[in-house]
Amino acid sequence: MIRAAVALLVMACATDDDAADDDADTDDGSPPAECGDTVATAIHGEKPTDTLTPGQVVDIVSGPQGGFHMELGMEVQSDRTEVAWRIDLFDATTGDLVGTVGQTVFATLVEWDPATCTGHLNGRVFIGDGTAQTADFACALAGTAVEARGWAAPLEADGEIPTESTEVTLEIVAGTAPAC
Repeated sequence: MIRAAVALLVMACATDDDAADDDADTDDGSPPAECGDTVATAIHGEKPTDTLTPGQVVDIVSGPQGGFHMELGMEVQSDRTEVAWRIDLFDATTGDLVGTVGQTVFATLVEWDPATCTGHLNGRVFIGDGTAQTADFACALAGTAVEARGWAAPLEADGEIPTESTEVTLEIVAGTAPAC
């Protein structure tokens, strides 16, 4: 008798909305249909919480193999978590390349939020002009206004994407390298 009363109570409390929600719920990690294309929306420091503002000084750090880097990342909105991305650094006055991730990077967005379709990428941007990285180059860059240009694309986008595809830019100032 008690079991029948509990069953009736459960059935009475269930609504049509609950049943429809159960059918629509999927926890497979796939994004909602409104996510849209993959696009870089902001450049930040090493971690997503390291917000950068225009004109902010960003330290040049020594890497584990003796090179020099700026630790930068991007916020990306995407309908997927696997993306290709790149950040390049240009002298804001001359337009010369002064830093790059070196090649297109294929990575998984971290802290991807399916509700907002937003995740983050983090990496080291090498300081250099394409030749061997030197302390002299990194030291000379200190105090220079640098334009960070970033883009992101779906993972199936293979190879180099030209700089005119830049989606997000931020002008920062190169800090002093530890070797200086």
